[in-house]
Amino acid sequence: MAFIVAKYKVTSPGDGNLVIGPKDWTLLGSNNGTDWVLLDTVVGAGFVTDYQELEFTCDVLGNYRRHKLDITKNLRDNGPPGDALHIAQIKLGDNDTEDLTPTMTDANVPSPWEVTSSAQFSDWYGWKAFDGNPAQPYCGLNAVTPDDWWIEIDDGVNPTHILTATTSAHGSISPSGAVAVDDGDGQSFTFTPDENYIVGDVKVDSVSVGSPDHYDFVDVITEHTIDVTFVPSLAILSVVPDTAWTGEEVTLVGNGFGTFEGAVTFYDGVVATVVLWSNTEVVVTVPAGAETGDITVVIGEATLTIAFTISTPVVTNFSLGRRG
Repeated sequence: MAFIVAKYKVTSPGDGNLVIGPKDWTLLGSNNGTDWVLLDTVVGAGFVTDYQELEFTCDVLGNYRRHKLDITKNLRDNGPPGDALHIAQIKLGDNDTEDLTPTMTDANVPSPWEVTSSAQFSDWYGWKAFDGNPAQPYCGLNAVTPDDWWIEIDDGVNPTHILTATTSAHGSISPSGAVAVDDGDGQSFTFTPDENYIVGDVKVDSVSVGSPDHYDFVDVITEHTIDVTFVPSLAILSVVPDTAWTGEEVTLVGNGFGTFEGAVTFYDGVVATVVLWSNTEVVVTVPAGAETGDITVVIGEATLTIAFTISTPVVTNFSLGRRG
C-alpha cells in the first residue's frame, strides 16, 4: 500500500569503501513507476566513517508505493560512468516509525516487496544488499550507463480502490456504480444526458467541478465518489427576486434561452420590457399593471412559466381625525 515517507536513513559502506559511498542524491516517489515526484535533495552527505547512519527529512510529503534513491555522485566526487557506488543500508520512515520496510534478513526479497537497482555486482542482489550480513555488507552498483545509480524499493502490492459513480434522473454515467481501479491507475467517466437535458453539475468527493461532459481520475491511490446532476436543456429554474414592485428588475435564471430574444409576459398577458437576454439569464422590468401570477417566456414554439408575486403596500397604522 502507498505510504508517506517523512524521514529516511542511509548508511555508508564498510570494508574501507567509504570513498565510493553516496554523496549527492534525490529521493523520488511514484505510484505507477513512470511518473516520479521529487521528495528530497541531498548535496554533500556528511559521511566520515564506515557504516555511518545519517537521517534525512523529506522536503515534500506524499503517499507513494514506490521510492527511488537516485545517486549522482559518490564521496570522491565521481559519478557514472567510470566509477562504482556502495551503500550499506536504506531505511524509510514516517514521523513515528523508523523503518516502514520489512526486516531485511536474507538474500531473498520478502513477498510482496521488491528491490531493484540500475546495476549490481553479481554477488549482491536485492535484499542481500541490505541484510546486515558482514559477508555482504553493502549494495554495489556498477556504472554501466550515464544515469545508472539508483535503487528502487517497491511495496509490491497493487491494491484496488473503488470509485462510486452515481447520477440523478434524466441521464447516465459510464461506467457506473462501484468501479474498481488499480492503485496508481486512472479512470475516465463520460456523461450522457437524455433528450432535452444537459449536465447541470458534477461533484467529485462532494465538491463541484462544474458541468463538463466527462471527468478523468488520474493516479488513483484512494477511494472517490463522482455524482452527476442533469437538468432540462430549456427551462426556467428560478426568478430572482421572486417578489418585486412594478418598475423593478427581476432575473429569470435557467438553461437554453438562446441568443435570440423571445417574449416575456406577466399574469394576464402584461408585456415586460427585456433588459438583458442570454442563454442562462433573462432580465426584465416588472411592467405597470402586472399582477401576482405566472411569468411566461415564449421562445419559438416553447413556452416556459414560473410563479411570481407582485409586492403590494401594507398599511400598518392610520388614524381618523375629527373636524372641528
